[in-house]
Amino acid sequence: GAGLLTVTLTAGLVVLFPLVLKAGNVYRPGFGVDAAFALMTLMFLVSTILVAFLPRDERPYHLEKTATLAETWRDIREGWAFVSARVEIILPLIYLSATAMLVMALVTIGPGFASRVLGIDAEDAVYVFGPAGVGMLVGTTLIARFGYSMRRETLSNAGLMTVSAALGALAAVGWAATSARMAHLVADLNFLPIVMMLSLFIGFSFALIAIPAQTSLQERTPEPLRGRVFAVQFTLTGLVVMVPLLFI
Repeated sequence: GAGLLTVTLTAGLVVLFPLVLKAGNVYRPGFGVDAAFALMTLMFLVSTILVAFLPRDERPYHLEKTATLAETWRDIREGWAFVSARVEIILPLIYLSATAMLVMALVTIGPGFASRVLGIDAEDAVYVFGPAGVGMLVGTTLIARFGYSMRRETLSNAGLMTVSAALGALAAVGWAATSARMAHLVADLNFLPIVMMLSLFIGFSFALIAIPAQTSLQERTPEPLRGRVFAVQFTLTGLVVMVPLLFI
């Protein structure tokens, strides 16, 4: 479940959206953004229909019962207190937040990178970061097949080191492609295959980081507190993602 969620989120951001944008603009200039919003609306509608057909909860619930502000604040404090007191919970949260931040940063800078560094249309950024979706799929498959025999922290740490090296190499490519000093050395070099290979490693690294972290978070959290811990995760991820995007 964690692997599928991570793959679908990344594939939607780095593959599906650029494809829809490109196809829409080919159909009519400027139509790509409208097509993307239309597709999102359709997906939300389909999701609503699918949720409506889920089996009903066997336990009774009361529609008239609502939580007071004090009860809500108590639940929030209990979730943060549980997380902050356990390193085995904090680490997966950090891994997941870092992954979300990197994905959103790449999505944000991807079109500009494709245009300035590779000299292709910003709409064609899917060719640059599309392989990341393939890397995610490969990583998910391998982790599901062999990951159970390794410590989850080891997998996530390996993913962090791999993505750091790949992002460093990506920055080096950007410098070499735009540096006046390197112009005479790389004038005839096509950087697109290099960037696509680095993108593949980045996607693979995201799987190594996020899937073991999400699994650890689910397994190490008691069921009564699971919802509160996931609320902490979503809050922390939103805060972490917001800051670099504002600067970008």
